[in-house]
Amino acid sequence: MCSRSSDSAARFATEHGIPRHYGDFAALCADPEVDAIYLGTPHGTHFAYASEAIKAGKNVLSEKPLTMTADEARELQRLSLEHGVLVMEAMWMKFSPSIRKAQELVAAGAIRRYDETTAEVKRMWTRDSHRRRGLAQRVLRELDTAAGELGYTRIFLTTGSRQPEAVALYRASGFEGGERRIPEFDLPVFAFEKPVSTAPAADPLRH
Repeated sequence: MCSRSSDSAARFATEHGIPRHYGDFAALCADPEVDAIYLGTPHGTHFAYASEAIKAGKNVLSEKPLTMTADEARELQRLSLEHGVLVMEAMWMKFSPSIRKAQELVAAGAIRRYDETTAEVKRMWTRDSHRRRGLAQRVLRELDTAAGELGYTRIFLTTGSRQPEAVALYRASGFEGGERRIPEFDLPVFAFEKPVSTAPAADPLRH
């Protein structure tokens, strides 16, 4: 924990059980027991603090934005390669389990074209533990966003009549529909549709 004031750093560290605290950033960077530094300072200070930490051999995780300009970001990249440390913007979504699962599903072909405006999402098998943690609903929301970014306005999916937990999941996620016969299937299925929650982004090349 580092603050401009040694007293406030000590109070915060004591309150939150943090074993080390500093009233000076240089002292933090000089501590050999510190491997990585998280920057949550005002945006305009990120480049200077990150540079100092990198030069001291510390890995850096910086709040958004990493820097104020592209040139500053390139310089941090150069410094990190020179000193053999990691510098990264704190983009938590990159490590979110639901987003990683959605990326895996999309890469495996989970979203395919149903018609001009509708994306078909392949059937999702959901474990009880995933449903209890809300992971399945979060994955559906990410697939919803991905479909919108691909230019679709509606999402279509199906599930078998012997999958009541999937039916409940889809309905809880805003899908509407019920049992009907689809020509591609020999048995009745539950078919669901919903509009995408995020409208497709405008294509700047079309204006």
